[in-house]
Amino acid sequence: SWYRSVLCGKSVDMAYLARNDQVKTVVGVDGIRKALDEFAAENRDLNVKAVAPSRNFKFEQLKGQSILLLKGDFFDLDAIEAGGKFAVVWDRAAFVAIQPDLRQDYLDVMGSALKKNCRILLSTFVRPDGDTTKGLAFSIDEATVRDIYEDEAWVESVECIDSKSLFGSEPWYKAIFIYFRFGNVEEKIFLIQAKK
Repeated sequence: SWYRSVLCGKSVDMAYLARNDQVKTVVGVDGIRKALDEFAAENRDLNVKAVAPSRNFKFEQLKGQSILLLKGDFFDLDAIEAGGKFAVVWDRAAFVAIQPDLRQDYLDVMGSALKKNCRILLSTFVRPDGDTTKGLAFSIDEATVRDIYEDEAWVESVECIDSKSLFGSEPWYKAIFIYFRFGNVEEKIFLIQAKK
């Protein structure tokens, strides 16, 4: 199966999944080369190296053991650039970083890059106190996720599977750091099922 990390930065989740024998290829997309280079340096065992593309790709490619990193504009992504369509997507905080006026473009790219019956694990953040000076760019609650995704022709269902305070289950010293960095933030996790 394919794993997808959008606007991945140097997420440790990609390394974990790339080392998993059940995952064929992890694909990460980011617009900043430095983050991808740092990921490669921090995960030397994955042997991630820049490669010259065999045709005129829009994305710079870095390939390694069970991993493909693409440097470029996410909105240019298609199945050819990504090496195929995806069976599984994990969007951990990419959607909340996208400008609201670009959300439909984001969904169009997602819809075109997914296999039928794909599953998306979507993580969003909600600031109940409305403080937008800390943390990720946009607060996206359950009603907004449902409004945006349920209208898509390729979406079968949207289910909120978890909701928790970002700092409620952390040790006190981590909770203080999280609160001062992100404010009063709640994480919501959704399972979005694409149509068969």
